[in-house]
Amino acid sequence: MEDALIASGYNTTTAQFISRFRIFSEPPGAYGPGLEGAVTASGT
Repeated sequence: MEDALIASGYNTTTAQFISRFRIFSEPPGAYGPGLEGAVTASGT
């Protein structure tokens, strides 16, 4: 992930920071806050 961010133009410090983000959600198909749809809709 970090390498992909750097290739996209992020500097090393920012790429390291962003690459460590994690999104916690329910498994696909389970009732939850709807993060799965929001993440896939973000285009990232």
